[in-house]
Amino acid sequence: MAFKRIVFAAVALALLLAGLTGAFLYTHLTSETSARSWVSHTQRVIETNQALFASMRDADAAERGFVIDGDARFLDTYDKARRRIEGAQTLLATLVADNPGEAARVRDLNLAISGRLGELHGALVQAEAGDPSRGRALLHGGASQRTFNAIRDQSDAISSTERQLLKVRVATANRTSRIELFIGRWRVSPCWA
Repeated sequence: MAFKRIVFAAVALALLLAGLTGAFLYTHLTSETSARSWVSHTQRVIETNQALFASMRDADAAERGFVIDGDARFLDTYDKARRRIEGAQTLLATLVADNPGEAARVRDLNLAISGRLGELHGALVQAEAGDPSRGRALLHGGASQRTFNAIRDQSDAISSTERQLLKVRVATANRTSRIELFIGRWRVSPCWA
């Protein structure tokens, strides 16, 4: 009878340990998946921000080309860049919605972009109305350059913040992976073997 109790206790202990191990592994795998997901998310924010700024540069250059040269082929490039800008602005705002500081920076960036696009549109209207010199004046004024500089600075600030987040998130994901590696080694060759 004592032997049966010992066997029963050993089996119960083994089941308890198996359950705890399973729960720990599930929690750990969920944590690792989450950590990797945040790394991927942060990389996507950086890429979207960079694409947004590149599209803004393209729109700016195309509009300047049209106003200066009068070549309508620049307008196609400008229109494509504007569509990319709108999509990237929406995506970037969605991606950072969970981070109040970044969300505020993205709102400021989007306001500056809207201001610059307004300036570009004004220059386009002047050039199309037959007054390209007035359009050039709108594009080359000090306020125009300050607006573009503000866009670049805000975009850089977003990228800088996200790069810092990326470092933290990669470190977290790596730490989680090291724990998994340790557990995997322990399960394959227990330390008491």
